[in-house]
Amino acid sequence: ITSPIGTGPFRLDSYSAGEDLTLQRNPDYALSAVKGEALAEEVTFRIVPEASTRVADVVTGTANIAVSIPQDFRAEVEAQGADLIDDPIVGSQWVRIATDAAPFDDARVRRALNLAVDVETIATALLAPETTPLATVFPDERSPGFNAELVPYGYDPEAARALLEEAGVAEGQELTLETSAAARQDVAEAIAANLADVGFSMTIEASDIATFNAGWNDPERPVLRLATWSPLYEPHTLLDLVFKSDGFLSRYSSVDVDALLADASVEADPDVRRAILEQVSASMYDDPPVIALWNLTATFAVDDVDSVWTPSGDEQVVPTTLPDSI
Repeated sequence: ITSPIGTGPFRLDSYSAGEDLTLQRNPDYALSAVKGEALAEEVTFRIVPEASTRVADVVTGTANIAVSIPQDFRAEVEAQGADLIDDPIVGSQWVRIATDAAPFDDARVRRALNLAVDVETIATALLAPETTPLATVFPDERSPGFNAELVPYGYDPEAARALLEEAGVAEGQELTLETSAAARQDVAEAIAANLADVGFSMTIEASDIATFNAGWNDPERPVLRLATWSPLYEPHTLLDLVFKSDGFLSRYSSVDVDALLADASVEADPDVRRAILEQVSASMYDDPPVIALWNLTATFAVDDVDSVWTPSGDEQVVPTTLPDSI
């Protein structure tokens, strides 16, 4: 960064690639009345890959906020007197199912995959307390398309086996779950174990991030991929890229979903558009392109700032405070 341009509440003071970035309050910021005041004269963002170091920085007072706190550090953070904030963000995690490969072109098989994964138990054991099982990719009412009438599939391995038998899927069907190297491998292993329990011969393939991102629409890549997407305040990009038949990242095809997305793309009335997207959600529930998992939750360790700083719902640390009227 050499010549930054911006009009926000802070301006760049210094930047060291891979290490830190320091911002100074912008005295000429003109929108504080409607967008909030800067919380400090100076804010430093430090890049700290190790979770243990991030936790130590908060409990020793070196940092006021630490992001991405693993659940196995919760007790340590709380014992040291720091606070934890679990913020359900407007995003979701799911396993994309490619429908261009048999037998996964059969909706019964994809419904069986949803019934086979014990989403609630995995979330309780491995993820933040605010994690909630989902029915589709839409996390909550903040995301247009969230359909409150849909209930998560729930864990029913016997029903999953029955659907697989009905669809003619043989015991030992080979199936690979692809993840990025940055993803939680314990989560992938738990999902794979559940799928193995209903008869699949499972393999996990962890790809580097570049390979993973390049393989979304590659028919040679595994049928299943563990994915996250956020924020979903506006789901158009996700739906158009991943779940529209001709989407750049798509391996899913649904005439009904395509028609609804076409209607939503030209609808100017936000209430009507939301209703159309709720129909998209219902269609994707019956003809699932994913194993629906859970909402995303950002866990922050904080010290001395939790009374004036609140998370923004998109996992970003924005060091401003908003007026009560916003």
